[in-house]
Amino acid sequence: MLCSHCNNLLEKITDLGKLKYFCQSCGEEFIAQGRDTLISSDDNKIYALSKDGKTIWHYPANPKCFHECKKCKSKIVAWENDRDMNKIYGCACGYSWKEYVSVS
Repeated sequence: MLCSHCNNLLEKITDLGKLKYFCQSCGEEFIAQGRDTLISSDDNKIYALSKDGKTIWHYPANPKCFHECKKCKSKIVAWENDRDMNKIYGCACGYSWKEYVSVS
């Protein structure tokens, strides 16, 4: 994740069992939200949280493509890959869905 104030990479910290992100550049702290996609715990396991479509849509690095939203029928959505290279699509309406890659 990047700092919304200075655009530098954030580091994860835990404080009383709550996950936060800290910017070493400007000192800002951010509480992890449900829209954050990969969160790790103190036991070094990775837990996937659902990411809403608006987060995927507005993230500037995610490309847009012609693909119909399953909810609002918009013709243009954004996408990103998860850790297993499955595509996660996100629409400006907030809907998100995943299409799995077939392994041959």
